[in-house]
Amino acid sequence: MRPILAALTMMSTAMCASAQFGGPQTNNDPFSKTVPSGPGACSVAKSCVEVAPSIIKAAETSPAFAANLQFLLATKGKRPSGSAEEKKTMAWAVDAFRKSGYVGVKTETVTLGHGRTSQNVIAEISGRDLPQEFVIVAAHLDSPVGESDPASSQGAAAVIEAARAVHASGSLPRRSIRFVLFTGSANDMAGTHAYVLKHSGELDQIVAVITADGGGKPISGFSLEGRKELIAPVQKELQPVRSLGVDDFTSAAEVHRDTIDFLLEGIPTLAASYGSSAPTAGANTLSALKKDAAILSVTAYALADTESRIGSRQSRTKIEEMLQETGLATKMKSEKLWALWQAGRRGRKP
Repeated sequence: MRPILAALTMMSTAMCASAQFGGPQTNNDPFSKTVPSGPGACSVAKSCVEVAPSIIKAAETSPAFAANLQFLLATKGKRPSGSAEEKKTMAWAVDAFRKSGYVGVKTETVTLGHGRTSQNVIAEISGRDLPQEFVIVAAHLDSPVGESDPASSQGAAAVIEAARAVHASGSLPRRSIRFVLFTGSANDMAGTHAYVLKHSGELDQIVAVITADGGGKPISGFSLEGRKELIAPVQKELQPVRSLGVDDFTSAAEVHRDTIDFLLEGIPTLAASYGSSAPTAGANTLSALKKDAAILSVTAYALADTESRIGSRQSRTKIEEMLQETGLATKMKSEKLWALWQAGRRGRKP
């Protein structure tokens, strides 16, 4: 019986090949809300410590990362929000997620003003126990007009690869993981603002938002952006990435393009930090980004798989206190966000 069970297990593992965002659920789709069962079913209850090695290996041996990064770098500076070039890149991103094993990848329209629109691109793996709760892993895919902005290319490539690495592990965390490429970062962060407005009914269900902005250096840690109380639980849950050099956890707060709208809604945010080392070049850049993808994917899996969430959503009063204590209020004024926050037009409503 052992050879038969082994064969069934191998067959079942091979079936772990498609993730679904909404839509009909199928029994042979282990990344759906229907958890597979019976002889040889995929192991979907592994802890992050057990899964981390396979996720890291998947990121290190990616067959598509180099080509994805090359495409994004070739289009840097040519995809301002709402442009024809950006729309082509969005279509490419949808295809890239699909090639990573995801079905049902979707786009959501973002209004940019002056009759222009763009799209956020979203792919998701549904959790095995609490699929309604989820972790977001994100970067932005647009670039400012006339700027090369290689960091956005690197961050977007790392998020796509993180999605592929989690999928390739064949395991499901307790909660869902949602991979998002935002638009409108250079248009008053229109993509993130549009997201929180459209998904206002499920903001309480977001466990954390993890973002990467590239830069050609390996991730050295995460900023919890004013949430000092989150440092200890995050350090505890992220033990599996300590071996990758992730040991710098702070509460420093900045106006990060991909996290500020979530921070102002009281949601725990983790902005990747990159240390003080010089940016890498050539093949070393690809190696650093593969490590970033491994770190992002393991971090997402770890936070989605915890028994208890790392922290609660803050009230508006608590958010206001944090903005003043960290000096983020002053930084928001220079970014013309403070008046919008005070008027209740940005962030958690009074």
